Amino acid sequence: MWGSFARRHIVSIAIALVALGLGGYLHFVDSGRVSTTEADARKRNLFNAFRRAEITDLVIEDKGDTFRITQRGDDAGDAMYYSTASSPTRPRRQDARA
Repeated sequence: MWGSFARRHIVSIAIALVALGLGGYLHFVDSGRVSTTEADARKRNLFNAFRRAEITDLVIEDKGDTFRITQRGDDAGDAMYYSTASSPTRPRRQDARA
């Protein structure tokens, strides 16, 4: 019974297996890569590639002074931004939210 079923549907089974394999490759291997179009669009940028959702901190340092903007989520899942400044003469303190 299974032999005749497999023989009748071998092409459909093969197409389904190829589609599953290609879908798995695209999901697990290729999903994190930067596309050629995206790389061409970013050639003149300071950074070759980055994802905005993955950036959580922006730190600016100059002659011992440090300014940091940090992204945190609130209870509702919205992004909130906090700024912190410190220098050798002033201790680190929490400033206002942005």
